[in-house]
Order: sequence, then structure tokens, then C-alpha cells
Amino acid sequence: MIYNIDPKVDCVFKAILGRRSRRHLLLHFLNAMLEDKLRYPLVKVTILNPYSSKDYETDKLHIVDIRAEDSRGRQFQLEIQRKNYTSLPERIVYSWCHLYQEQLEEGMNYDELQPVYSIWLLTESFGHKRLNAAQQAAKTATQTKSQPPPPLRHYALLDESGRAISDRCGGITICELHRFEFKDDIVSSEAQRWIRFFMEAHRLDSNNLPQWMRTKEMRQAQHTLRTFSANKQARYLYLSRLDAQREHLTILHEHDMMEQELQQAKSAQELAQAERDQAIERELRAQAEREQAIERELRAQAEREQAQAEREQALAELAELKKRLKL
Repeated sequence: MIYNIDPKVDCVFKAILGRRSRRHLLLHFLNAMLEDKLRYPLVKVTILNPYSSKDYETDKLHIVDIRAEDSRGRQFQLEIQRKNYTSLPERIVYSWCHLYQEQLEEGMNYDELQPVYSIWLLTESFGHKRLNAAQQAAKTATQTKSQPPPPLRHYALLDESGRAISDRCGGITICELHRFEFKDDIVSSEAQRWIRFFMEAHRLDSNNLPQWMRTKEMRQAQHTLRTFSANKQARYLYLSRLDAQREHLTILHEHDMMEQELQQAKSAQELAQAERDQAIERELRAQAEREQAIERELRAQAEREQAQAEREQALAELAELKKRLKL
């Protein structure tokens, strides 16, 4: 029986690109994904943490990445992430920084540092931190309509004019797999060929591959999927990892739902508090207006009384004047 094997499951992902016997696939993948970032194509890489099924037998939440370096000492990290969460951007930056700084051993100088290239394949959108109600309202009121970033993009340390702080930093590549759309047998680059493989390979018929899959690298990658399908032990490993990932994703989803509910409750509280504050402000304004009206009425009353007193005084003076004239 043939089983559909998803190359995005961590053990399969690493079996495809992390075997020393298949490091030419990793080499091809890196050259494809970093084509416009490398001055010259890579010709040789050494896998620093090669694939081993034992890595997955005891640790359900084992974090899987692939690390390699080339003959110049440049570092490469690959990781596939099937669930986005709020602090994922910080984790990505931290892991890149960690790989960069751990190059320096005792007695080494800064000029011996080599670039670090970190590639992350994501199956969900690369989100940003959630905003509270006030921040979201301010953003909605001021934001202009803009296009989303491309699904494959590179981050580097650059100034406002696009100049790099150093040519030995490397960078971070984010690839949002689910945002790519393919038609017919068309792929426009080797990077898109790999992306389409990770998105569609589990649905393909190994005996009738589409035209875009008929390259040496794609056939060898597809062979790894057939191995996981045909080999009982490999298939058991795949199913156990798939179950562990589903369990982990379910926990993360439930956590996200709880966090969203808390955020909604907090937003509702903030909105209610804002409405109460507005009501209090309206009442204070109304009270101030009433006090101003009373003050105006008191001034008017005082002015009327003063006018009445002045009239009475004028009448009294007039009466006194008439009296004197009679005398």
C-alpha cells in the first residue's frame, strides 16, 4: 500500500535535506533559495547535524533544524515551522544571532566571523505582535492601503539607503509556503520548484510525476517520500512524528484560542472603560456647563439688582432735586 507522506513533517524534511549521503540536495536547495544573496554558487557543504532517526524516538518536541557550513566557513541553518505564534520573530532573530556569535572560540578575532544564513519555511503567515484595542484603533484610523510583503523575502542589517553594516553578516530568509500559487506545470525558478515540492509532493503519484518534478533533485527527494511510505519502521517514525506535531499544534491552537479570548475580554474591558471614561467626561462637561449657566444667571441677577438699585438711587436723587426746586 502506498501512503501519502508530507515532506513538511520534521523527520521527513530533515531526511530529505539533512542526510550526508544526499548533501547534494541540500547544496541545490541552498543555491536555489539564496541565489541572489550569494556572490558565487555554493560548490560544497558539510552537514553539521546530519539526519538520524534516533533523534526522534524519545523526544516528541525535539526541535529540528539543519545546520551546515561551506569551505569558507559560512554557516547555514534551515528550519520548517508549521505553527506561527506571537514570539516567533524573536525566536528566529535569536537563533540567527546565536549561530553568529557561537562561531568565536577562545583566541579568535572578530575578523574571523563568517556570514550566517538562516532559512525558515513557514506554513502560516509570518504574523506580528497583537495590538490592544487602542493601538488597533489608532492603526486602523491612520493606515493606508498597502500590498502584503512577498512570500519569499530576505532580511539583513541595512541602513536607510540599503547599505550593509558588514558583508559578513548574512541574513534571514522567510518563505511562507502557503502563499504560493502554481498553475499547470510551470515553475519559474529552482526556488519555486523546491517550494512547490514541499507544498504538493504528498499528493503526487510517484509513477506519474508532473513535468516540473522530472529533475534529478526532485526525483531523489521524491524517493525519500517513497522510502517513508514503503519502510515499516520509517513509516512508524513518520506517523509518530505526525501525531506528536498534531498534538503540539493542537496545544498551541488551544493556547492561541485562550489568548485570543483573553485578548478579546481585555479589549472589551478597555472598550467598556473607555465608554465609562467618555460618559464621565460628558457628565463633567455637562456639570461644568450647568455651573457656568448658574454663574451666568447669578451675574445677570446681580446686574439686574445693580440696575434696580441705580434706578432707585436716580429716582431718589430726582425726588430730592424736585423738592429743592419747590423751596
